[in-house]
Amino acid sequence: MFVDLLLNAIKDVDSPVYVALTLRSEFVGMCEQFIGLPELMNDGQFLIPRMNADEIRSSITGPIKYSGAKVTHRLLHRLEQETQNKPDLLPVMQHALMRTFSFWKDNNTGESMDIEHYEATGGIKNALSNHANEVYESLNDDQKKLCASVFKVLGYKNDEGLSIRRPTRLGLIAKICNATADDVISTIKPFRDRDVAFLVPDSKKAISENSIIDIAHESLIRNWDNYAAWIREESFAVDIYSRLTESALLYKESKAGLYRQPELKQALE
Repeated sequence: MFVDLLLNAIKDVDSPVYVALTLRSEFVGMCEQFIGLPELMNDGQFLIPRMNADEIRSSITGPIKYSGAKVTHRLLHRLEQETQNKPDLLPVMQHALMRTFSFWKDNNTGESMDIEHYEATGGIKNALSNHANEVYESLNDDQKKLCASVFKVLGYKNDEGLSIRRPTRLGLIAKICNATADDVISTIKPFRDRDVAFLVPDSKKAISENSIIDIAHESLIRNWDNYAAWIREESFAVDIYSRLTESALLYKESKAGLYRQPELKQALE
């Protein structure tokens, strides 16, 4: 319905409506289910090119200069080397630089950010995962269990192996996780803090059961080791549940027998 309204608005020459549609490349194929949308997209398609070396350097030095900090040439060179052909380039680099800046500022060592500050946070490869684990470890045991369940609700991998966000109303998250809304709110609060920014909305905004909770970027699914493990667990559980329902239907039709070990143990779990 929404897509139909957009298409009709574009076709109405008397209405001054212009539509700019942004879409990640892996989702382009899904547009074919909407009649008329692919044709209009073909008429005005622009693919955002990869960042070149100068643009990568500017994306590093610009925020650093704006913050009033400095960076050594050797750290800048290393960042340029490690970000080449890196998936999730911008969000991962942004987080690594944010953590490096915070470490340098808090420890007040040296006039400029240098390699030792960068390596202390885990660098491009591990900074995001290390930070997420620090936040996770700050939770109590009950919150850790709930945290895993909440993040399983908020993200998944589709049949093509793509990491997908699943924005969900907080009240529904609580229901799925068999928890209260207050428990969910207190558990996810550290992940919403502005110096963390793993979940949105950030902690400055009050949330309730009707609030939509979302992952800030899919890079969290791909780069946080705990999250990747939770997603694998959930995918395995989904497969078992699908086979269980299929087996139940076949059993009802006298086309399959009862479960035995080890299938029984997996299904019960």
